[in-house]
Amino acid sequence: MEKRGFYFSTMNNSYFYDDTTGNVSVVDKVPNKRVVFGKQRYEFKAANREEIEKFIHENGFRQLILIVTENCNLRCKYCVYSGNYENSRTHNYFKMDSSIAKEAVFKYLSSISNIKKKKPFLIPIIGFYGGEPLLNYALIKEIVTYSKQIYNGKIYFNMTTNATLLDEEKIEFLVHNNFLLSISLNGYKEENDRMRVYDNNKGTFDDVMEKIRYIKTKYPDYYRTNCQIIGVYDVGTDLHKLQEFYSMNEVVRNKLTMLLQVSDVCTDWYDQYSDDQKNNFKKQLEELKQIFIKKVMNGEKLDPVLRLLFALPLYEVINRPLKGR
Repeated sequence: MEKRGFYFSTMNNSYFYDDTTGNVSVVDKVPNKRVVFGKQRYEFKAANREEIEKFIHENGFRQLILIVTENCNLRCKYCVYSGNYENSRTHNYFKMDSSIAKEAVFKYLSSISNIKKKKPFLIPIIGFYGGEPLLNYALIKEIVTYSKQIYNGKIYFNMTTNATLLDEEKIEFLVHNNFLLSISLNGYKEENDRMRVYDNNKGTFDDVMEKIRYIKTKYPDYYRTNCQIIGVYDVGTDLHKLQEFYSMNEVVRNKLTMLLQVSDVCTDWYDQYSDDQKNNFKKQLEELKQIFIKKVMNGEKLDPVLRLLFALPLYEVINRPLKGR
């Protein structure tokens, strides 16, 4: 049986990851051909329209995501819509029309109603995204009201926001409708304000933390169960300071649930960093990895940054479905 997987290297050794068995083995060197496909074992055919429609009719959509606006009040330097990515749109003033949103919601909730005959515990999820979705807050309110009018059952709502446009009225609305709220924050002030900025290049940290602190103080139960933070990092991030911030800051401690690295696809983003900066970043990553390994070996609790950087990827590999055995 031919191998199928890929070769990779760390600071100390080279390895081969076998995608058939899930095993990682040490190798003497990495060949020029890093990815090994092995023998062709599967015959793929394109699904036709009838098959797709049948699948949707029987299984439905797990979630409806409405891009309610393509505009944003921030100009985060790494944003996929910033103009730094060749394959992506840029910010514009488009807003979703009420009639389009209602049609999408009607079709989605109608399909859920039909599928619930077979899957009675299925609960529809409607998400609001952008741009910054709160720039079209009126539409969000209208759709929440409309959804409850046409659907007799529980609905989950969620939103990803930069939080700068939140005020008391909007927060009360989100709490009242039990929104799952994902707030973008890139960690400690210096780090967040390095890349998450308004159009005048002013950092957003103080404003976002003020809104988060308000939610936590006035609606502690809602904050505990429904709010999470999404962070982004790159080579310029001080990973040790990031770890300390999300472990020690009382307001955001243990609220980081997603940590993404700035993409290097279709962009020259990382050209701005010197070799010394890249090597320093690799050094920090290796230091944190050793801390992670030590904590796991000692059965210690992992902080959010260690968990998201190392434990989550391992979990996804270990629990992935294996094919071709």
